[in-house]
Amino acid sequence: MGNIQFINAGAGSGKTYTLTKLFCKRLAEGAKPSEFILTTYTKAAADEFRSKIKAKLMEEGMNDMLSLVESAQIGTIHSVAQSFIEKYWYLLDMSPALAVKEEDEMKAFRSRILDSVASEDDLSFFYKYATMLDVKKSLGNAQVLDPDFWKDMVLELVDKMRLYGFKGELLENFKQSSIEIVKDVYPAYTMKVDEMKDAAAALYDHFDSIKNKAKSAMPTWNDIFVPFIDEQSWEKCLPLLKFMEKTDKWILAAPQDMFDIVRKYALSCVLDQALECVERVFAIAARLLDKISEYKRAEGILEFSDLEVLFLELLSFESVRTDLADSIKYVFVDEFQDVSPIQLKIFQTLSEIVGDSCWVGDPKQAIYGFRGSDSSLVNSVITSMKEKVEKLEFSHRSLPQLVNASNDIFINSFALLTDSEKLERDYVKLDPCEKKIAEQAACGDSYIAQHQWCLSVPTKTGAESSDKKNASKVYPAVATKLWNIFNDKKYKVTDTENDQPVVRDLKYGDVAILTRSNKDCIKIADALRAKGLPVSVLDDKLENQAEVRLVLTLMKYIARIDKAQTVAELRRLMNDEDIETILLGLAKQNDCADLIQLLDALRERYQYHSVYDMVKELIAALDLRHLVCKWSMGQKRQTNLDVLVDMAASFVQRQKEASVQEFIYYVADREVDVPFDNTGNTIKVLTYHKSKGLQWKMVILNSLHKDSLDEGDFMKKDFSKITVKTTPDGQVNFNLFPPVDAVNKMVAARIQSAEKAHELWDFLMEKKRAEDLRLLYVGFTRAENYLISLSFGAVPSKWLENTRVTFNSSVPQDPICDDSALNTTGSETIAVLPYDNVLTKVDGQKKYISPSQCEADPQSGVPTCELETIADNIDVARWSIDADVFGTCIHNYMAVHRWSSDEKYGETNVKNAGRVIDGFGLSGLVAAENLVKQADAFFTYLEKKYGKIETIEHEIPFTRRKSGQVITGEIDLYVMTESGKGILVDFKNPMTRKETDDDALKDKAIKYWPQLEAYRDALSESGCPVNQVFIYYPLLGVVAKF
Repeated sequence: MGNIQFINAGAGSGKTYTLTKLFCKRLAEGAKPSEFILTTYTKAAADEFRSKIKAKLMEEGMNDMLSLVESAQIGTIHSVAQSFIEKYWYLLDMSPALAVKEEDEMKAFRSRILDSVASEDDLSFFYKYATMLDVKKSLGNAQVLDPDFWKDMVLELVDKMRLYGFKGELLENFKQSSIEIVKDVYPAYTMKVDEMKDAAAALYDHFDSIKNKAKSAMPTWNDIFVPFIDEQSWEKCLPLLKFMEKTDKWILAAPQDMFDIVRKYALSCVLDQALECVERVFAIAARLLDKISEYKRAEGILEFSDLEVLFLELLSFESVRTDLADSIKYVFVDEFQDVSPIQLKIFQTLSEIVGDSCWVGDPKQAIYGFRGSDSSLVNSVITSMKEKVEKLEFSHRSLPQLVNASNDIFINSFALLTDSEKLERDYVKLDPCEKKIAEQAACGDSYIAQHQWCLSVPTKTGAESSDKKNASKVYPAVATKLWNIFNDKKYKVTDTENDQPVVRDLKYGDVAILTRSNKDCIKIADALRAKGLPVSVLDDKLENQAEVRLVLTLMKYIARIDKAQTVAELRRLMNDEDIETILLGLAKQNDCADLIQLLDALRERYQYHSVYDMVKELIAALDLRHLVCKWSMGQKRQTNLDVLVDMAASFVQRQKEASVQEFIYYVADREVDVPFDNTGNTIKVLTYHKSKGLQWKMVILNSLHKDSLDEGDFMKKDFSKITVKTTPDGQVNFNLFPPVDAVNKMVAARIQSAEKAHELWDFLMEKKRAEDLRLLYVGFTRAENYLISLSFGAVPSKWLENTRVTFNSSVPQDPICDDSALNTTGSETIAVLPYDNVLTKVDGQKKYISPSQCEADPQSGVPTCELETIADNIDVARWSIDADVFGTCIHNYMAVHRWSSDEKYGETNVKNAGRVIDGFGLSGLVAAENLVKQADAFFTYLEKKYGKIETIEHEIPFTRRKSGQVITGEIDLYVMTESGKGILVDFKNPMTRKETDDDALKDKAIKYWPQLEAYRDALSESGCPVNQVFIYYPLLGVVAKF
C-alpha cells in the first residue's frame, strides 16, 4: 500500500469536521479541488461534505475556491467509479452509453427471475425438505412453513459473490467447502439391524416405564420405532428425531448409550438430504448469475457492483494509472470501517497510484456486516498501518460522566475479543472536550448521567416483582416515566450558546429510544402515543408507505375484500392531503360524485385483470409516478412503486391464478430502505442500526435482555445460512449449512464434536459477539446528557453478558411501572396519532379527522378578521405553477427559516431557500432572496407589534380529542415573545387569481377559522398561551389577523 494516513475517529470526535478541515488545508497549501476524490457512504453525506467545505472556505476567506468545489469528485464509491468508466469505456470493450440500475430495481429483478431458474424438481425437493424438517419463518407473531427458504440462500449467495467481486467459477470451491462441513456434522453410519432393534427396545422400555410420571407424551412402539427400524428411510426417521429434540428430563434420563446409537443413525439419515440441498442451492445460484449476466448484456445495463468491478479493472491499465497519478493527488475515504472487500481493494490500489490517501473511520462502529462489510478484513488492514494512525482525542458529543463510563466499559470489552476483532486501548479511549466539561459543571453536583430503569410489577400481595414475562409491560412503564419527566421538568439538559453553557428543560425531541427490532419500535411508539406523547418512528415496511398503501387498498376494494373496512381505510387515507388530492382528482376524471362512485368505477374497469395488470394500471390511472415526485422523498417513492410492480410480476409468474389477498400477504414482509427523519419536537424511536450518526440529549437503551448467542437462535439465524469466514491471511470462504429447524438443538450439539464445523461455529460465534459489542457501543455513544438502560430486575441482561460488558454498580436503579390510572388526555395533547387500519365512527361521524375538517364551535362563533399588507408580492410566474407544489415549497421554506433581528442568518437562509426551491424544481421561477425577504418581513412585523421574540417552534404535531372525535395535524408556527405572549400562525397561499383581492382573502381566512381554533385549543390545553392568531400569505405579503 502507498502513502496512507488512517484517522481513528471515535463516536462524537468530530470526524466530518476533521476531514473538512484537512480538505481545506490542502487547498490552502496550493491544491486544486479537481485533484480530490472524496468518497462517502451515502449521497446525503456527500452533499453534507460539499456544504461544509464551502462554509469552511468562506470562514477562511477563500471565496475564490467556492465555485471550484464542484470540480472535486465528492460522492459514493459508485458515483466515482461511474465517472471513470464513462471516461475510459473504450478500454473495457463496452458502450459509452451507460445505464446503471438502482439497487432496489436489480434486487426486485433478481427476485422476479429466481423462479424461472429453479426447476419443478427443485421446487418439489425444497417443499419436501421444508415439510419434513419443519423449516419455518416468522409471519407476524406466528411461525409458518417456509418452502421458499432456499430463495434467501440463493439470493444471499449471489449477493455475496457481487460484494466480494468473485467470479462464478468460485462457486464450485465454495460448494465443496460446504459439503465438507455437512459431512462433518452428519457422519455416514451403517445401521446394524439387531443392534438397532436392541437400542430401540431399551428406549421403548424406558419410556413405557415412566409414562405415568412424565408430563410429555411418550412415543409408541408402532408410531415411531417400528417404521424407523423396518423402513430405514429418512422420512420415517424424523418422528424419532423430533422426539429426541426435546429436553424433557425423562428423555435425558434415558439410557444414553442406546440413545447414541439411535441418534447416530437418525442424523446420518439427514446427510443425503442436506447434501442435495447444498447441491441444488449452488446450482440454482450459478444459473441465476448466468441469467443476470444475459439480461444485463441484452439490455446494456450495469448494477452498482459492476461499477466497482469495472473500476478495479480500469486501475490495472497503465494508461489509467498514469492519468490518475497526474490528475488526482488526494483520495479521502469517509466511514472506512464500512467498506466492502472489493471497495477495500479499490482504495488499496488507489493508494499505490495517488500520493496522498486519508482513510477516516471508527472500527468500533462497523455495524453493517449484513450490507457486505467485513470487519475482520478491515481491522487487519488498519492494524497493518499502526504507525500511520492518527487518533481524534476528544468527544465533542457527550458530557464527561458518559465519556468516562464509555471508556471504563468498552476499553476492556474490545480487548477481550478474538485477535481478528479485538481493539487496543488507544483505539477506544476518548477524553471529554472543554466545552462539555463546562456544560457538566453547569448541571451542578447532583447531576447523574447514567441510570437504569427497572420494570417493577405490583402483585396482588402488594409486593413488587420483576420478570421477563412482564417484558410487554415495560413499554407502557417507559411511557409513564417519560410523561412524568416532561411534566415535573426535573431532568435538565445543556447547550452551548455564545461559548457559554446553558441549562434548559428536556424537550420531546431530545429523547430517543433504541431497540433491536422494527417490531419493538412499533410497540414502543404505540405505548408513547397512548400516553399522549409525540413520537416519530421509522416504518420500513413496503406495505406501509403511503403510495403503496393506496394502491393495495384500492386493489382490496376492487377484489371485494372487506368492503366496509376498505372504504373506511381509504377515507382514513384521504386525511393525507396528497392522497385526498389524487382521489378527488381521479373522481372528477371519472365523473364521480364521491369516493364510493369512484371505487365502483375502478372495480368495473379492473376487477378481471391479473394482479400484475391491476397494479400497473392503477398506478397509471392515478398518475402516481408523476404525483409522488411532489411529495417528500419523491424519487424513493417512485422506486417503491417500481418495486411493487416487479413484485406483482414475480408473484403472477409463480402463481398464475393468485388472488389479491394472497398478493397483499406476499408484499407484507418486504422492507424498503427509508431514511430516518430526525427533525421535529418528537420522541424518536428507532433501531440501533438506524441511530448511527445521530445524537440526542437522552438515549434509552432497550433490548438488553435479548440473547443473540442463544444456541438455538444462533443455529437458525447465524449458522444455517450462507456464512463468510475470513482467515488471518485474508482468504475468504463461503459456506452453506442447510436449515434443520426440527432438530436444531441436536445438530448444534453434534457440531460441538465435529472438527471443521466446530471451528466455523466458533468463528461465527465470536464474530457475532463482536458485532453485538460494536452495536452496543453505537447505542451507548448516541447520548449527550443522559443514558438510560432498561432491565427486568433479576432477569439477566444477556446482551451485556454476551459482550462482557458490565455497568458500574453505582448506577442508580429507578423502578418504573405502568400507572394505568394516569390521566393524560386533559393536560397533554401534543402527540402524533397512530395509523388505524379500521376506521370507526362516533355518532355517525368520522372518529379521526384532520384540522381542515373541523367545524366552528357554535358557542364561541367566528371572530372578525383584519388584513394588513406587510411586504411586497413575490415577483414570480405564479399562475403556471402547480398550486400544491408551490404551496408546499413555501411551507417547507418557512419551516426552516432562521430568524434574528441582526440578520446574522441572512446568507444561511438564502442557501436554504435555494435548496428548497431546487428540490421542488422551481429554479428560475422564484428567487431565493424573495422567499427570505417575505419571511423576515413577517418576523419583523411580529417583533414590532409584540416585542422581542424568545422562542420559535415549527411544525408542531398534535392530537386533540373533541366530542368523541380525534383531531390530528401539525401547527405551522408558534412564537413566544419575551413578554410571554403566545402567537399562533398558519401559512396559506391563494389558489386562484380571484382569491388575491381583499374581500376574497378575508372570506377565505374566515373559512379557515375552525382549523385555527383546533390549533389554538391544542396549544392552550398543553399550557402554551395563545394571545394572537394569524394567517400569513407569504406570496402576497399579507397577514390576516383574528
